[in-house]
Amino acid sequence: MRRKILHRNYSNQDVVDIFQDAKEIGFALNTYNLVGLPNETPQMFQETIELNFKCQPKEAQLAVFFPYPGTELYYLCLDREYIKNPFFHHHFNGKERRTPDIKYAQFSELEILNCFEKFQKLFNS
Repeated sequence: MRRKILHRNYSNQDVVDIFQDAKEIGFALNTYNLVGLPNETPQMFQETIELNFKCQPKEAQLAVFFPYPGTELYYLCLDREYIKNPFFHHHFNGKERRTPDIKYAQFSELEILNCFEKFQKLFNS
């Protein structure tokens, strides 16, 4: 997912190693996570949770994926017909990054919201 969708060429172990190295020299790092990325499944998001537990960040933030118009991921979502309303989805109404604006067969809106809530309880209680 990280390599194919986000074009980030590093492994989970690379992330864990960076967090360990930072702790050894006295730095506290945070994570910024997304849920509901294209092609993601609930099981894949569970791996995100497990990675955060391994890293033990000072703060773990989470947002619901939102396909911003003009980005590569926007066009991928548009081409695959993931965007619920391709003509009006860009009117955020204050819910951007808090509610899904996409529809996937493998990861329902309710599952995404449940994962969001679970993450918040685990890392931000």
